[in-house]
Amino acid sequence: MANEFANWQGDVEAFLTRLENFVASDICDVEGFQEGMELQTSEAKQRFTAVCTMWLTKLSVLKSTGVFELCNEYSVKTGARILQLLKPSYDDLSSCFAKLDTKWLTSLTEVVIPAMAEIPTAPQQRFSSMVFRWISCLDDLAYSPVVRDRVNEAKSHLDDEFYCTPVACV
Repeated sequence: MANEFANWQGDVEAFLTRLENFVASDICDVEGFQEGMELQTSEAKQRFTAVCTMWLTKLSVLKSTGVFELCNEYSVKTGARILQLLKPSYDDLSSCFAKLDTKWLTSLTEVVIPAMAEIPTAPQQRFSSMVFRWISCLDDLAYSPVVRDRVNEAKSHLDDEFYCTPVACV
């Protein structure tokens, strides 16, 4: 699945189908996905980081409105907490997205993130786990010192295995 972020060809429906199938699979390898992402190009990493920040924002909105399934409570609250902890570096983090294709960013905002919010609980928690795990390694990537410091600060306020959502790490 990590290759999908490097091989983006503009077909958002095909991409979304592959992403949904990946997280819906009983053999979804969240840790393997992260390892695969770490090997991708800088642009692919930026694409997935954009997905992550948009997903954290969506989880924060879900928490503030209270509109989510109780089964997803851990993911929603954890995502909102991560976003809150990253807020001081959000502009630095988001600035790298300016280089990304606007069609990609529009597709995320209008299609991918809303669709992921509607998928069943187990796949949604696997997706959240992918996002949380990726956020946990941002300090190892070539982002600004502000981003690295905020990621480390965020991790210091979370459990050691905060990325293990209830369903994703069973």
